[in-house]
Amino acid sequence: MSGLSASATDPVSKTALNQLTVQYARELRKDGILVNAAAPGACATDFTKDLPFPITRTAAEGAAIIVELATLPPDGPTGGFFDDAGRVPW
Repeated sequence: MSGLSASATDPVSKTALNQLTVQYARELRKDGILVNAAAPGACATDFTKDLPFPITRTAAEGAAIIVELATLPPDGPTGGFFDDAGRVPW
């Protein structure tokens, strides 16, 4: 896939990640392990500092959804994709 542009390969990798999230969630639920994917949003980091537009979201703000998912109760959701607003449709 090295000949394809990033815009062509990104959806494929995201689809694979979504599939793995659901598979792991199904397999690990019986062991009490919740598996979810998260979108932290674009954050102001060294990775984004040279973009031609400002990104003001802090890494701490982006991490909030990760912390929320990491501290779900045992009966919390599993096999989903989440951002700050909640569940994101696949």
